[in-house]
Amino acid sequence: MIIQEGPLKSQEYKKEITNKLNRFRGFVLILFFGLPILVFIPFKFKLFSTSLTRGGDLAAVAIVNTGDGTGSAFLISPSHLITARHVVGQLKENDIVQLIFEKSEPKIKVNAKVLFMSTKDDQDYAELELLKPLNDHPTLTIGNMDNVSINDEVSIIGYPLGIFSCAKAQIINNDIGDHPENFLIAGGAWPGNSGGPILHKESGEVIGILISGFEGEGKGMVVGQKINTISSDVRFRP
Repeated sequence: MIIQEGPLKSQEYKKEITNKLNRFRGFVLILFFGLPILVFIPFKFKLFSTSLTRGGDLAAVAIVNTGDGTGSAFLISPSHLITARHVVGQLKENDIVQLIFEKSEPKIKVNAKVLFMSTKDDQDYAELELLKPLNDHPTLTIGNMDNVSINDEVSIIGYPLGIFSCAKAQIINNDIGDHPENFLIAGGAWPGNSGGPILHKESGEVIGILISGFEGEGKGMVVGQKINTISSDVRFRP
């Protein structure tokens, strides 16, 4: 059965529908203009951050300039850095190198001395000490290679050819029989990357340092030295 409504009832119904539409339009406008602001504000005021940031992990990595070449290094404390031994291998302990923290705000140029170079055949790392500490500057956290697995994602950070690079990579072998101190990664690395940190994607911690890469048929396969091997050395100063 159809119930016939009078003109007054129809007008009230139309008014109700109009009010609902106006409220809906207002909600859409608020959402349209307000959502970008809500997304922008947390990043603007750094209420939260991504895993790798210019003022954070990236700022802890520096170019090492020895005068004869360049490599990479990273801060583990306000005064101490780790790099690959072969980056400073032509120098002696207490010799001076220049460090440039390109991703710091502002960019920082400082000098450091070669504090220690490992003499063990299975270790390719050295320790640098800043002549003046960088207090309140970002540092990297040392992790544990025992907690990672094949196919875990990592980031290789450094300065190949003196140019900043942060490349995604993947662990493809973490148990090399003849070289238990090393592990293999599938990723991009070039001359100058040596000494840079390898960060685990999930923890953001350093699990190794980059020491070499393959050429020719093996290009794209990169060798890292496990941070456990380095941190077990009595000279290591976190």
